[in-house]
Amino acid sequence: MICALLYLSDESLFERDEGGSLASELLREALHYARKSGDKRLSVFVIKPLDSAKVFEAFRSAIQDNLDISLTIYSWKKGGFPKLENCKVLVICDETYRQDKVTNELPNEIKVKVEKYLCKGER
Repeated sequence: MICALLYLSDESLFERDEGGSLASELLREALHYARKSGDKRLSVFVIKPLDSAKVFEAFRSAIQDNLDISLTIYSWKKGGFPKLENCKVLVICDETYRQDKVTNELPNEIKVKVEKYLCKGER
């Protein structure tokens, strides 16, 4: 199973001119990565205290387009990080986060499981 740690800011939840939100685009990338890896299950942990209803609204089109993958979404508002057992970890972040900043926040037991970083601020 793939577990994606998704770092989002409020701005990435809003619709953009070219259609869809950045949050939806990031979720699509995670779903594409899961499909390419041969996994049919994806757990997404949104690592910011954002309004859950807004997050799900931003993800709606990506979810509807990828119904073949079992998807679980957690809005992680607690301090610390979730227990990621038996997971291949994918770290995804929008433009407001840099990979080095995110990496510094991650505990060592998660860092060793990270397979890929997809950070928009790095492109």
